[in-house]
Amino acid sequence: MLSPAIRNPFLDIKADHAEGLPPGDVPELHRDIFLRCKDSLGQARQIGQGFGLIMVGEAGSGKSHLIARLRQQV
Repeated sequence: MLSPAIRNPFLDIKADHAEGLPPGDVPELHRDIFLRCKDSLGQARQIGQGFGLIMVGEAGSGKSHLIARLRQQV
């Protein structure tokens, strides 16, 4: 639980669409997964083949942030 002095940035903004990086983004969060996804995207582009990606995780685990970072790469 957050201390009363630290405001939760997700109370006002819901990151459903992951179109832009939400406030409070932490690039180090899931960096290893981000790099693997980025590499896969690069390989797919190189050979001209599409691919799908399914993100699974508990609420608040950083899925929308990861997707928003990947969208910046596209």
